[in-house]
Amino acid sequence: MNKIFFALTVIVLLLMACDDETTIDVGAPVIDFILPAASTGGEYFTDTNNVVLIKANITDEDELHNIELSVTNTYDHGNGATEEMWRMNMHSHGNFYAIDTSYVIDTACHSNYYFKVMASDHNDNVSRDSVLIYVHGKKGSMPLCN
Repeated sequence: MNKIFFALTVIVLLLMACDDETTIDVGAPVIDFILPAASTGGEYFTDTNNVVLIKANITDEDELHNIELSVTNTYDHGNGATEEMWRMNMHSHGNFYAIDTSYVIDTACHSNYYFKVMASDHNDNVSRDSVLIYVHGKKGSMPLCN
């Protein structure tokens, strides 16, 4: 009888310890691009080595999962196709991730570049953000594409 009473007491205590206020995370991660700043009809000059600094903060109220950063050259060389130049995948179990990296523009001419970030959390909420810049490179270093 004592074993049954003890077992029932343990079960009741375990049930009481469960949290009845289960919340489902429906909010997608928030992406805050810091660098590069979007071109507003102007030009973006890289440093003397054609380096573009990339900085972004990604936050999620619950837990991040996957973060992707990609760079796409939008110059289509007359064939209508753009080219993804670089992709970087990161994994996180926290609620904050900072991207702090750089990309070397290795094109022979001026061009538009998309810097894209995709972030997902462990509940499959996804957000995307991108920055479009018109890259001139260091002054006088890149001719216009024909």
